[in-house]
Amino acid sequence: PIYAAGAGNVVTAKRNAPSLGHYVVINHNNGYYTIYSHMCNGCRYVKVGDYVYKGQVIGGMGQTGYATGIHVHFGIWKGFPYYGGTPVNPMNFF
Repeated sequence: PIYAAGAGNVVTAKRNAPSLGHYVVINHNNGYYTIYSHMCNGCRYVKVGDYVYKGQVIGGMGQTGYATGIHVHFGIWKGFPYYGGTPVNPMNFF
């Protein structure tokens, strides 16, 4: 299972994006967004507009997009991922 890193609103829940495969983006309403990509087919358990809680299961790991093995590609962004946002090292939050 893939768990939400923090509470927030689901702003993207797409399937079959060329490189990311099936993925979800959560807006944590504090300037940060998290992205969870390469989910398995049929394994996105949330949709755009859903509010999720920290630790809530939002999907399952898979091998969609350009993935070469089953995993989740997790990212934290200041601003919206890939479109004007800046990636942040997740280790800064531990």
